[in-house]
Amino acid sequence: MEELVLINKCLTVNTLETYLEKYPEDAEKWLGHLMPDYNSVPPPYVRGRREVISEEDIEKYNIVRDMDTPFSNPEEMCGLCRKMWDATSLHATTTLLCGHKYHTVCYFLHYHEYHDGCVVEGCASETAHIINQLSTRRTHIREGVEAALINTVKNNKEFKAEIKNLKRSINMITKRLNECGKYRNKLKNDVIKKHECNLNQLQHDLNRAYKISNSGDIYKAYKSEIRKYRMIENRIYRKYHLDTNDLGRMGIMRRYNWRIRYALNRHYRYSNKYRFVVRVSPGKYNWFARNAEEAEEV
Repeated sequence: MEELVLINKCLTVNTLETYLEKYPEDAEKWLGHLMPDYNSVPPPYVRGRREVISEEDIEKYNIVRDMDTPFSNPEEMCGLCRKMWDATSLHATTTLLCGHKYHTVCYFLHYHEYHDGCVVEGCASETAHIINQLSTRRTHIREGVEAALINTVKNNKEFKAEIKNLKRSINMITKRLNECGKYRNKLKNDVIKKHECNLNQLQHDLNRAYKISNSGDIYKAYKSEIRKYRMIENRIYRKYHLDTNDLGRMGIMRRYNWRIRYALNRHYRYSNKYRFVVRVSPGKYNWFARNAEEAEEV
C-alpha cells in the first residue's frame, strides 16, 4: 500500500478510513490539515525570470554526434552521441531507471525529438511511462484521501444544513438574475420601439452603402492586387516551397501586421458586412466620437 508522509509519520489510506469510522468528528481537522498541502498552487510563471543562455554556454553544453562510430558497450560510450565517457568527462550524465547511462543533454534532446525509450538493444524501459504511472498513483491516493474525508463530513448534520442554505442562496440568485435580465430586455425593447422608424432608415442606408462599397473602383483595385499577389506567392511556393509566413519567420521579409496577414492568408473579405455594423451602448461617452475613432483606426 502506498503511504502518505505527514509530519514525520507514515499513514495509509486504509488507516485513515478506519480512524474516521471511529472518530468521524475529526474529519474537519483532517481536511484542514491535508487539503492545503494537496491543493497548494505553484507560484505563477513570470516572463523574464528565465536566465538568458549565452552562445558560449550553448557551445559548451552541445555534443556533436558521431553516428559513424558503432555502438558497442554502454559502459564505454553514450548510446545517443556515440562519444566515449573518458572523452566527455566534463559533460553531465543521467542514469535512467533501467540503469543505463547517457549524457544529460543527449537524453533530453532524444526525449524532445523522438521518445524517452532506452536505445540499448534488448532494453525496453520507458522511463517517462514509469514516472507517469507513479504520478497517476499519487493522484489516486490523493483522491482516495479526499473521498474518505468528504464522505465522513457528508454525514454531519451541520454540514448538510450549510449545504442546504448554500443551494437555497444560489437558487435565489438565479431567480433574481433572471428577473433582472427580463426587466432589462423589456427596457431595451421599449427604447428600440420608440426609435423603430429611425433604425429602419439607418439599416436601409447601411445596405445601400454596403452595395456601393462592393461595386466601386477601390474594391476592384483591391481584388486586382490580391490576384497579382496570389500569382507571385504561388510561383515562389512551387519553386522554393516557401510562403509569406515562412519568409517572415526566417527574416527574409518583414513580418506584416495582423490586418495584412489576415488578408494575405485568405481570411479577410473586403465585402464583409462587419465593417458596417453600428454599435450603440449606454454610457457618458459620445457615440459619434467613439465610432469616429474606430473608423480612423481601421
